[in-house]
Amino acid sequence: MPREEYHLKEEIRRQKRQLEYLEKELKNPAGIKEGVLTDREKLILHFCCMQTLAKVNGTYDNPGLMENMVEEVWKYRCHSLSHDDVANLLEQVNDEMIAGQIMMKDLIEQHEWSATGERPNRNTDWSDMK
Repeated sequence: MPREEYHLKEEIRRQKRQLEYLEKELKNPAGIKEGVLTDREKLILHFCCMQTLAKVNGTYDNPGLMENMVEEVWKYRCHSLSHDDVANLLEQVNDEMIAGQIMMKDLIEQHEWSATGERPNRNTDWSDMK
């Protein structure tokens, strides 16, 4: 009898652990640890830092440098991403950077307008009136 009781208690413990694991899985189905960057986030972070440093150092126009750096980051820091994931992600980042650049330019113009009271004249040649 004590042996059967022991096995029943062990089975109950095992099922409790399994239940705890399943409850944890339901709370975080992607399995992402809180406070830990995903590989997508790491790639975005490294890419933005590379872009900034390349611009500051004047190496931005160096052909192949950015591609090599992205390849190294992908290989050593974000290896769970596929080649297509990386290409799609970088395309999305570039699109967002272009949209952000347009937005920043517009915000700066609005700030200048509010500070001077003069709206910037974007149409100086009247070519649209022909």
